[in-house]
Order: sequence, then structure tokens, then C-alpha cells
Amino acid sequence: EAGGGEEEAKANAKEKGDLENVMQWSRDNNFEAIHKWANEVQGEGGKLPLNAYRYILIAAVRHGYEEECSYWLESMTRDYDIAPQDIPVVTRALCVCGKLEEALDLIFSALQKAKIRRF
Repeated sequence: EAGGGEEEAKANAKEKGDLENVMQWSRDNNFEAIHKWANEVQGEGGKLPLNAYRYILIAAVRHGYEEECSYWLESMTRDYDIAPQDIPVVTRALCVCGKLEEALDLIFSALQKAKIRRF
């Protein structure tokens, strides 16, 4: 039983290190390193941590990379549901990809779910 906690601690430390790498690669605009790491994680049958997708999408949006936005947005939405806190970056990524109608649909859907009663 105690060994299980050690394994979990190792996994958490690895994920933290991976996220720090992803943040740095995103800042450096190093999508080649991001793709290599993602392929390794996904090749092992794993899925990327949600925060990794967030960092990658923010970098892709910041640089206006349509192909990167499209690729990572598709991967993220395949692995996770869009959380309310992800709506701003997902909306921007959709706009970079030229999918303005989908971006507006996402915004209107979020507003309806929030049941905005006053402005």
C-alpha cells in the first residue's frame, strides 16, 4: 500500500515537470518540442494534462498559428469537455482558425448555461 503512494508521488512530480517544460516551450514558441513530448505521452496510451493543453493553446493563439490552434483544439476537446474557465482561450483559438460561428455558438451556449439574469 505504501508503494502506491510513492508511485503516485512520482507520477505527480513527472506531471509537474512536464507542465513546467510545456510552459517554457510555449513561451519559447517551440512547437516541435511540444509535439515530440505529446507524441510520447499519447504513444504510451496516456492523455495530456488539461493544463498542458491550456498552455499550448494560449501560445498558439498568441502567435496566431492557425494550424497549431486547430490541431490542439481538436485534441483537447477529444480528451476533455470544455470547462467554463477554458471558454476564453477556446473562443480565441476558434477565431484564429477562422471558425467564428463556432466561437459565437460557444459564447452563447456558455451564457445560456450561466443563466445570466442581469447585466
